[in-house]
Amino acid sequence: MSSSAYDLAYYIRNTIGKGTVLGTDVMVNYMPDSPDNCIAVYQYGGDPSNRGMGADTGALENYALQVGVRNTNPETAESTCYDIYTALDEMSANIEINSTTYTWFHPLQPPFLLERDSLSRTTYVFNLECQRVRP
Repeated sequence: MSSSAYDLAYYIRNTIGKGTVLGTDVMVNYMPDSPDNCIAVYQYGGDPSNRGMGADTGALENYALQVGVRNTNPETAESTCYDIYTALDEMSANIEINSTTYTWFHPLQPPFLLERDSLSRTTYVFNLECQRVRP
């Protein structure tokens, strides 16, 4: 079973088409010092599950995630982050990622500037909620 952060990173790379290689410039739960230009997806909590009785296979799990895009070009960081935000915000049907069904991704706000670091790299982020059918 993969995490929602991993699934979303996979989706960003393979479906939305941002980044080049998962684990190289599309990261899960961390943003390393290099490369300068990268995307990270963090899982940081969520709401209680919506479940039936016992081991209900239709139980829905709710997660909170953050997507961050760092780039040496501030405009590229912002536009890449906004492209990911828009792709998730405009989803209209359930999708399957790595054999797990996601019923929705719900961005909580548009991308915003998180930081400009000492190496002149800019990071934009947005937070979102997602819901998946318990695998």
